[in-house]
Amino acid sequence: MITVMVHVTKCDHPAAGAKVTVIDAGWDDNLASGTTNAAGDCSIKAPAGYNIVVQATYKGEVQKTSYFATDENYRKQIVYLKFDDECNGNQTPPERLAAEFTRPDDDKIYCVSYDNYGKRYRIESRSKDDGCWGIMIMDHLTCHVHGGASCGNKDWTSMPMESALCNPDQADIRRLYAKGDGIYFYFGPSAIGLSFSDKSMDNDPTLTKGTDETINGYQCSVYTSKLPGGTKIYKLKGQKILIRLIMGGKIIYDALKVTTDVPADAFTPTSKEHYWLK
Repeated sequence: MITVMVHVTKCDHPAAGAKVTVIDAGWDDNLASGTTNAAGDCSIKAPAGYNIVVQATYKGEVQKTSYFATDENYRKQIVYLKFDDECNGNQTPPERLAAEFTRPDDDKIYCVSYDNYGKRYRIESRSKDDGCWGIMIMDHLTCHVHGGASCGNKDWTSMPMESALCNPDQADIRRLYAKGDGIYFYFGPSAIGLSFSDKSMDNDPTLTKGTDETINGYQCSVYTSKLPGGTKIYKLKGQKILIRLIMGGKIIYDALKVTTDVPADAFTPTSKEHYWLK
């Protein structure tokens, strides 16, 4: 067992009284639980060498993150969970997200999954002709690259990532996403479509909010830019997830399926089928 310090904040202030739960990522079993103190801290025991989910519940809101519990000699292990959505205009994208989408003038369908705000992401591309998937996993947490395929060569390959390319901080999509003031759609380093909140977009004088529409089975808030070109944005209602983007009268991004329930094994060379998007 190791001790994990969980630090929970609300708008950069300690979130005292938050309930913290450690969950086995493989079996969904609750392993331990506790409550944060006045400093927003909760010291909790977790089994070493396992993928776990650390979850905090604060005033009815839930935040959670996937986490690999290394051995006790690795270093002090601290998990940060932040309830900072809409704090002082702050915009935080989903911590985990997966989308299956198409792009214009392309003969492929893409499936992109990420967790840890993009520090681990998996890109799959499927030919519309033969249906074969090519898979690449970029893991900035362990500095490894994994590759595989759904047909043809079924063997996985794994290799260390070049040190110059392995930079978890640079891979964190929050760094880029936060710079998007006035831009209400964003394609992260893994090419997945994100948007800002309904509240931000409702208050923008350059946007006109339309009637909600159902796109690809998802209820969407609809916004049209008043600027030349009339960009039209369809975002998952109540979420910062882009479903469809139209620019110049042409669909340039179309999400067929989306989920924030992305398992840890999406980023290990074991699964060729993205079952979390079925």
